[in-house]
Amino acid sequence: MVLFKSMLNATTKYSMQFTNGYSGIQPVDNLLISFFNILMTNWFVLFWSIYDQDVSFSKYGTTNKDGSSEEEKLPFKLSEYYAYCREFMNRQRFVKMIILTDIYSVVCGFIIFFVYYYGEGVLGAEGEVFGLYTYGVFSVASAVIVHHLQVLINVRNFTPWLTFWFCFSICMLPLVLKISDSMPKSNVRGSTFAHILNSPFILLMMLLVISVCAIPLYFNKKVR
Repeated sequence: MVLFKSMLNATTKYSMQFTNGYSGIQPVDNLLISFFNILMTNWFVLFWSIYDQDVSFSKYGTTNKDGSSEEEKLPFKLSEYYAYCREFMNRQRFVKMIILTDIYSVVCGFIIFFVYYYGEGVLGAEGEVFGLYTYGVFSVASAVIVHHLQVLINVRNFTPWLTFWFCFSICMLPLVLKISDSMPKSNVRGSTFAHILNSPFILLMMLLVISVCAIPLYFNKKVR
């Protein structure tokens, strides 16, 4: 999941170079770049990896006073579950999963870029730049939300503790946008909420790319 969100974020930036002669121009404000991994996309996936369980071992791994086991209520034995995990997470499948993750993250990055490019427009016919940092906010916000949805889709045991970290983590997005909006040297100072996120069309495009990127992840999880 960390690989996916990093590749997704990188692709949304890299794809911009296709339209401006690979000038290396950075479409994302510096604060959004700095805080993408530090604040906006690390909390929920971190605590998911620590606390989530496919099966609640505290419930099904105990024996009752009458000698019966909660495990009997499961459609499988915990020993079978362990064996399945060892078989499923073998080296060959892991490498395949990494390759497919790379490919899908790049595809999603291109989707985010091209939806904005054809919907809102980033460059003029002669390559002049306008709305560049608008795209930066659009791409970062979309990537952060898709990342959280991916982790959310994979949660099996949604406890109050994980609920707290999900809320805490997703709230970092508007907080960082607010900080970027108020910083004197920010490239999006005073425009993030007043113009960019106040545009119904931009929000509609964001909803579109988030849905297109997240729905296949949901169906993939259901199939697995």
